Amino acid sequence: MLIWEQYDKDTWGTEWAALKRLALIKKMEDGSFTCLVGTSADMEWMTISDNLPGAKALCVRYLILANNCTSAERLRKLSHKL
Repeated sequence: MLIWEQYDKDTWGTEWAALKRLALIKKMEDGSFTCLVGTSADMEWMTISDNLPGAKALCVRYLILANNCTSAERLRKLSHKL
């Protein structure tokens, strides 16, 4: 189970240690939520959501996809369907 931490009033994050991946969510000035997922060295995926629960769900879906894909190219192709 992933545990989300709130870093400040508009930033949340979680880590899937076994995958060596992080997910960060930032609430933007327009009220949308920007999601970033990747390693500590490289961003792999980004999307935008209208609400925080949706943003968290999208990040988790990407992390599960990353856990199940053995090919980086396949992961990139499938991540566009999230």
